[in-house]
Amino acid sequence: MHPFVRRALIGADSSAAETGTPVDALVSREEAPPWRILLLAGAWGAWRKAGFTPLPPAASPVPALDDPSPALPPGVARLIEEALAGQGAELLPELCQRARDRGRVLPPALLPLALSVTEPERRALLTPILGERGRWLAAQDPSFAWGRSQDADLEELRRRLFEEATDTRLHALRAIRRHDPAMGLSLLKDLWPQETADHRARLIAALDEGLSMADEPFLELCLDDRAPQVGRAAAQRLWRMPHSRLGMRMRGRAEDLLRYKPAGQGRIARLLSGAATLRLVPPDEHSRALSRDGVSEPGELGLGPQAWWAAQILACVPPSRWTQRHNLSAEGLLSLLKPEDFAAAEGLSRAALNHQEGSWALPLWRWWRQHEHHPALSRGRAAHWREELLRVMPPAELEALIVELIQAHAAQDTNVLAAALAATPRPWSERLGRLWLMSLKESLTELETRRELPGLLWWELHLHDAALGLPASLLPEAEVRLSDRFVGRRWRLMLIQFQDTIRRRRALHQELP
Repeated sequence: MHPFVRRALIGADSSAAETGTPVDALVSREEAPPWRILLLAGAWGAWRKAGFTPLPPAASPVPALDDPSPALPPGVARLIEEALAGQGAELLPELCQRARDRGRVLPPALLPLALSVTEPERRALLTPILGERGRWLAAQDPSFAWGRSQDADLEELRRRLFEEATDTRLHALRAIRRHDPAMGLSLLKDLWPQETADHRARLIAALDEGLSMADEPFLELCLDDRAPQVGRAAAQRLWRMPHSRLGMRMRGRAEDLLRYKPAGQGRIARLLSGAATLRLVPPDEHSRALSRDGVSEPGELGLGPQAWWAAQILACVPPSRWTQRHNLSAEGLLSLLKPEDFAAAEGLSRAALNHQEGSWALPLWRWWRQHEHHPALSRGRAAHWREELLRVMPPAELEALIVELIQAHAAQDTNVLAAALAATPRPWSERLGRLWLMSLKESLTELETRRELPGLLWWELHLHDAALGLPASLLPEAEVRLSDRFVGRRWRLMLIQFQDTIRRRRALHQELP
């Protein structure tokens, strides 16, 4: 601290306070001490500032290039702005995709808001429509760095991978894997030695992005990790690779478990040998080799331990292996499976998901539905697999199934229909959209007449998905009204939200045809 400031603060011999600069001669010593201090302080402050050398002006940034792509129409830009602010946010994927398909970019006024988003999903949607001016603006502010270029975004992701908390690192590693799986694997190996067992198990999940045989050697080594959760996480990825070393080991085990006996050829042979059968013969014990390959020991899901081991082993083998091996269709094989052997259906259902074999999804779905009331099966388990299998069902089969469910309008299918509509690619086909809309309007007419609708939950569960899934050609027909006589506030609010989404989508397709 400068001596003058110190003396002034403590008030010691204020009359003798001096700054030691030429400004001391400007203030008379005859002044009263308080005034002399104040005058000296003011003069000294001005004297000090007068001696400062101003900083050179900052270099002007390179001007933004003219954007070759036209900006979005004002109405669509307003819809995106509202979506980013939380109004109609569920429409952001369709808004951005349509803008990208039409070769449009965000207008300049919307760029600061767009570049301020932090959610990775939103950034991925907005990146293609930032345009030249958006990338230029991103280069002016470090907090906008993600919008500069893919390489700049990768630099930030690499920094997070080594500096941030585990959840953030996991997200960063997933994003890097989406861009470059080999780079992501290399970075994971760099992280590996310093991570705890729980963190290692969680980071392995990032390999789901771009999982391939290139990851197999690393995952095979992880099976021998001292932490069982790490080996289990590695095994779950290897289960999806039928040509991995683990996959080949599991196939050999599964072929010993699932035993098919064909019917005899000819009438006499059939009488002697009986009809064709398909049996699951679980392993006798849980060996150390099974444990290393990720097969957990305790029984789960209502299965005994042995049946649970068998289901896990079957989950590692593509279901098409059995159709090829026994020269039967999926329907033919499943027709031989008794409800008491539902552990085999459990394993085959898991295998269909693990290996994305859609041709097995509908036959398995029908098997679970056919037997869901059998006392040997847990009804909740059957409902679970009826929903899960929708995720890999081919679109044409999925749509045909939805049509069947809508026409049946069975209360027990409410959750399954909602899951099926949520899994259906958007926009829906006109056939599906028209059928759904007609069914809704019929139900509303019944509601107005009877003032009650027992199956109201049927519509509540998928009204939101329909608002986003209806094809553009049917949006003008999607206007639904409810009389003021009906006082169901919750239902009315859901319809208002449905109408608002339809209105926004109509505006999008009108302004950006």
